Amino acid sequence: VAKLRAIKTQQVSPVLRRLSVSYLFLVTALFKLKQRWLIKAASWLLWRSYVPSTRGGFRRAVGDIATAIFILPGAAAGALVRLAMWATGTKPSPMLAQLLAA
Repeated sequence: VAKLRAIKTQQVSPVLRRLSVSYLFLVTALFKLKQRWLIKAASWLLWRSYVPSTRGGFRRAVGDIATAIFILPGAAAGALVRLAMWATGTKPSPMLAQLLAA
């Protein structure tokens, strides 16, 4: 575990992180509904907007903005999924619970 924590990873803005966590609630629901074609299409679009941290700051900022614009509707839907889970007393998966705690 210590070796994994020592590896530097890409840092994202807090706004993009919060959107991503909400988006994961939608993706989890889509997996349960067996809508993998939709997840694959969304993943393809997200990879097109990804800019590695080794690229320039401006290009990376544009990539982050494009990512945020793309996942904003899905994050809103994911927030509704999360709200429905809370209202029904359904616990999130361990992975999602850990992301919420961080």
